Amino acid sequence: MRWIGIGAVTLSALLLFVVEPMVVKLALPVFGGSAAVWTTALVFFQLVLLLGYSYSYWITTRVPPRVQAILHVAVVAVPFFGLLPVHLAETTESSSSPFLRVFTSFTLAVGAPLFALATTSSIAQVWLARITGRDPAFLYAWSNAGSLAALALYPLVIEPRVGLGAQTHAWTFGYATFVALMFLFALGTLKRASPQADASELDSEATPQKWRLGYWIALAAVPSLLLTATSTVITVDLASFPLVWVAPLAMYLLTFVLAFSPRVRLKRPSLVLFAQGGLVALALTAAGAGESWWHAPALTVWALFFVSVVAHSDLAKDRPSATHLPLFYACIALGGVLGSLFGGVIAPLVFDSTTEYPIALCLGAILLAEPRTFSTRWKSAIRKKPVQAFIAMGVAVFVGQTVVRIGGWSTDWLTEIQQKLPFALLLVALFAIRNPVVFAVLVCLVVPNRFAVMGNFGELVAQERSFYGITRVYESDNGIRTMVHGTTWHGMEDRTHPDAIPSAYYHPAAPIAQLVRLVPPRGTIAVVGLGTGTISRLATADQSVTFYEIDPTVVRIAQAEFGHLRARGAERPTVVGDARFTLRGVSPASLDLLVIDAFASDTIPAHLLTKEAIEMYVSKLKPTGVVGFHISNRYIDLTPVLRGYPTRSIEAALVRQYRPSPTEKKERAAGCDVVAFARTAGTLDPLRTLGWEDLGSGRTVLWTDDLTSIIPVLR
Repeated sequence: MRWIGIGAVTLSALLLFVVEPMVVKLALPVFGGSAAVWTTALVFFQLVLLLGYSYSYWITTRVPPRVQAILHVAVVAVPFFGLLPVHLAETTESSSSPFLRVFTSFTLAVGAPLFALATTSSIAQVWLARITGRDPAFLYAWSNAGSLAALALYPLVIEPRVGLGAQTHAWTFGYATFVALMFLFALGTLKRASPQADASELDSEATPQKWRLGYWIALAAVPSLLLTATSTVITVDLASFPLVWVAPLAMYLLTFVLAFSPRVRLKRPSLVLFAQGGLVALALTAAGAGESWWHAPALTVWALFFVSVVAHSDLAKDRPSATHLPLFYACIALGGVLGSLFGGVIAPLVFDSTTEYPIALCLGAILLAEPRTFSTRWKSAIRKKPVQAFIAMGVAVFVGQTVVRIGGWSTDWLTEIQQKLPFALLLVALFAIRNPVVFAVLVCLVVPNRFAVMGNFGELVAQERSFYGITRVYESDNGIRTMVHGTTWHGMEDRTHPDAIPSAYYHPAAPIAQLVRLVPPRGTIAVVGLGTGTISRLATADQSVTFYEIDPTVVRIAQAEFGHLRARGAERPTVVGDARFTLRGVSPASLDLLVIDAFASDTIPAHLLTKEAIEMYVSKLKPTGVVGFHISNRYIDLTPVLRGYPTRSIEAALVRQYRPSPTEKKERAAGCDVVAFARTAGTLDPLRTLGWEDLGSGRTVLWTDDLTSIIPVLR
């Protein structure tokens, strides 16, 4: 019976954390490939876990054991009938909040089976304790080990080799196996439990006090917030793929495995030193590298791991007896929901930058202090006024984050102080590293100062955050205004010379400008991805240019802060929505040029580069039409993906890796890689003399709506 319980718990965790990246991958094409789909999913899954643990607490404390077994088997069996296999319905654009749409889609697709899976670990522990009379906490380690195995298997084994359709059917078979195991486990419980048995008879430990519940919630909330914030800063800069998603989540779950494993002994002082080292390294990077420090993946994952393992070790040491384990896990789940809800939903609505990440770092530094160093006075404050104490801590951190931003400080002497102060404080922090309380205070002083430092592109003119990322506008001293999305610049404009030649990726010598010059007079151009709208300056007044942009924030900023869309006296309309949906309204064989330039920061909206997507693009081209793909990326080589596209409808495919000359650099040209497809062979011949080369017959990687993987195209 013990091994049946272990099998059910491990399989439930495996299924739970395989379906998480799987369903998010199903959702990406529906929601524009946004990295926020993953962070929103973290909130959804944490909420399902909370509901599952709450149900577990209710059923194990309020329902007789024999009824528990029958009721719970029914709960896990119902989703198998009519709700599986997992599928996510394709939706059209909606005016409702993307966050709400993601929640609704996930609830309808996987809400019921996820709820059933989320209940298993805590219920199985109570049942096993009732049968064996032993501490069942080892099952929690088995559960997290299954979760960790799922997160390793999905991006490395399942995703590169198995299509989404096959994945959903295999997952359904796995769920059926889980139902069978739970039936056997429940049957064993019925045979061994007396009709009058009750969970409260397992021991006589008193119900945990409210301050202790708050302590559990706080220890779970901060790592959850740090996980969500870390996932945001990493996925925005890299790509929306499971390989990128699961790295922080795997480290987070590994801390649970280590903390709750009876065979692993963790030394808190050593863990604290490693965590403090990670925080200092992050802060030093911040002090020396401007905004790019938010996207140092190794350091962010390091800090996440060690802060989380300290917090979760404190949780494991304070766990109650078997009777109160469901309440304990419900508190952990509630903390997880609060942390992910703040980082994944509230922060994007309240903050115009990734402010939740430094807040999480500050709270993490506070948690590194030994609980007893706060004295009984701190516990008394939480016991008597838990809500007020929690609000006070949040306000203190928030004030530290915002005080340096009040008034838009811009004087030279103050900026210099803000740049040098972190170094001085960090030197002090290194001497205070053995005193976690002092160290936490210093970290809270260091991190907020980075928000007041000017960006690398000049003074910040505008900044907005949406479901699709953070868009900033900077203006330098010489009047150059730049749009930056995430960490990538998406267009420039010389405000002192409105008629200056286009710059950045759209310089007249760059590949995209060369494609535009192929368009005949009164030709039709469509551009997927607005940016600042610079391409409109490359077209003549009699040529039609229509932009397709998924993010209304980018449209608003491009119209308000840049003049490209008003250039040449021609109207350049913008269609808001995901191009996979909005381009369907374009008449077949009507475009002379279609430019795919829709990357947000360096993330890759893979659904815009699949075989099915490219087939749609080609169908919209005239016989002499061209489709161009801007594929510049620091981490991923997309050339094999386009080379892998079947060529029956394409007679010419060229690529140009443009690197500006010294003269062109002075004109602010930027290097870029562009691939062009043409339906007619001779259409691209004029480009061959300009440095374009055949795409060739090298390594190929075919992406489809059913199967995509980032691993084969990593640089």
